[in-house]
Amino acid sequence: MKVSLQYALSDPQVAPGQPNQRQLITTLRVETEPEDTYRPLNLAVILDRSASVAPSVFATLKQALLTLATQLTPQDRLTLVTFNHCAELRLRSPVETAPTAPTAPTDHWLSLGEALRGLKPAGGTCLNEALRLGIGELVKHQHDRISHVMLITDGSNDHGSDRRCLKLAEFLAEKRISLQVVGLGLETGATDLLQQLVEVGQGTLKRVNQTGQLQALLKDQLTQLQSLRCLDTVLYWIPEAGVQLAQHQPWAQVAPEVCDLDPEITPERVTLRLGTLVTYSPRTLLTNLYLTAPQPGPCPVAKMQVHYRHPLETTLRRSAPVLITATATPNHTATLAPAVRPHVLNLTKYRQVALAEARLEAGDAAGAAHMLYAAAVTAQELGNVQVEQVLGHQADRLRNGSNLSGQERQVLRILAQSVV
Repeated sequence: MKVSLQYALSDPQVAPGQPNQRQLITTLRVETEPEDTYRPLNLAVILDRSASVAPSVFATLKQALLTLATQLTPQDRLTLVTFNHCAELRLRSPVETAPTAPTAPTDHWLSLGEALRGLKPAGGTCLNEALRLGIGELVKHQHDRISHVMLITDGSNDHGSDRRCLKLAEFLAEKRISLQVVGLGLETGATDLLQQLVEVGQGTLKRVNQTGQLQALLKDQLTQLQSLRCLDTVLYWIPEAGVQLAQHQPWAQVAPEVCDLDPEITPERVTLRLGTLVTYSPRTLLTNLYLTAPQPGPCPVAKMQVHYRHPLETTLRRSAPVLITATATPNHTATLAPAVRPHVLNLTKYRQVALAEARLEAGDAAGAAHMLYAAAVTAQELGNVQVEQVLGHQADRLRNGSNLSGQERQVLRILAQSVV
């Protein structure tokens, strides 16, 4: 597999001798090659069954895991560790002579169902012992498989050692074993520990406040694992003379979802760490910049290249370098390219809702309503009547003196991040 880079400027022509504000769209795609084949998974699920996990949540978790098991292929390997104040290896897939050895298609579902039968939440929590047991089983079967730890917990560790947890996370990062943490209804202290785990282990943390989100979240995670993907992806962007980034939040992601980015910026280059890229979901970035061309003619903007790693390799691969160029044309009047306009509007909507949230936190309901009205207008420009109505309705409620519940504010965040 390889990563390709494509770019588009909001207007590829600029007026010479003066600063020109432009938006740069960069799209990163993972492209398959003839030699690419499916690599079986070596998956360890580490499941919290302590008393702090509500019985209804645990029942939903078991059903979500059974659904996940139906997605596994016969060549995948599944390990299940459950834990409270003690850790227990509940499921170990049969040891095979080779990853391609045939097994019955329903083995994972039946075995996992048997392993989960009768389990109920009880006891305290010793997270480090569960991690040790799960990782120990995982490293025995790494050959020609993509290894992954899926930790599902509320983050409590009252019978364990946080220091040992972080040491095990370091080991995962050293061995290039990916880590996904699913946090259940997290309290502040629990969030701190899990956030440290994913930072040290170079993993990701997904918070789940509603049990209905669990099945979709686990399905999406497994879909990503089973796709051809690139790890440890880093975009290097080197500006040419006469190019300056906007001072405030110059980089953002605009697809598959919208969010601001925080790259490492020096005068010589920008370093943007993007993590995992997958074949089914290109990543699109937007950069706000100012370009001054000294004279008419071709005008270089920046050079860019991506470094990334195949899941089964330790050495880095590099994409083909790309030179971004514009053309300086005397007396040019700027126009916004139709292909770039939706990306600019989606980012505008995202930031308007973010400002509304900040105003709400500051107790300024009128200011929050004003920003939500602005976001509704942006949604209207994007042609999405439903999003426009939701944003406008919430703005009306704030203006009339009502408060927004935590769930309603969560909906606003989802609408802000969604690509319309």
